[in-house]
Amino acid sequence: MPVNVTGPAPRSRTRTLLARRILAAIAVTVAVFGVSLPVDGAEAASGANSREQVQLQGSVNQTRRAHGLRPLTLDQVFANKAQTWAGVLAGCECLWHRNSPYGAGQGWYAVAESFGRGSSVSQVYDALLTSSMDRASILTRRFTHIGTGVARAESGEVYVVLAFMDRTP
Repeated sequence: MPVNVTGPAPRSRTRTLLARRILAAIAVTVAVFGVSLPVDGAEAASGANSREQVQLQGSVNQTRRAHGLRPLTLDQVFANKAQTWAGVLAGCECLWHRNSPYGAGQGWYAVAESFGRGSSVSQVYDALLTSSMDRASILTRRFTHIGTGVARAESGEVYVVLAFMDRTP
């Protein structure tokens, strides 16, 4: 039986395209106006990291120390951008990378980004450690700075963003 390939897009594809357009509009709004997105139902203050963001940075640095690596220093601008991106991902309940350099400002020499979603920050972090690429980012000797983001979707799922940067010339 022939398939009609010229008809309207399937409903799920139409929804996906609409969702992408809405997310693009949100991302542009956030980039232009610097809108902060909620963490655990509360507004994240610019320059203030949530308990979960601090916990996440601590987990990364604990893993790095266990492998003989120096801890990563928090870059607040990078953390704010990672937080904003976690909010975007939680808002659409989806996962995808930002364009490189993942919110890094001037002065970076190498960057990477890891992200995931799950029931808790620790569950997502443990899952990232089982991914060879994400684990490699966490354990890259070259990285010097980190930015973390944690946001909750309406469904209750936790979205985590780890952004890594090297500022050593």
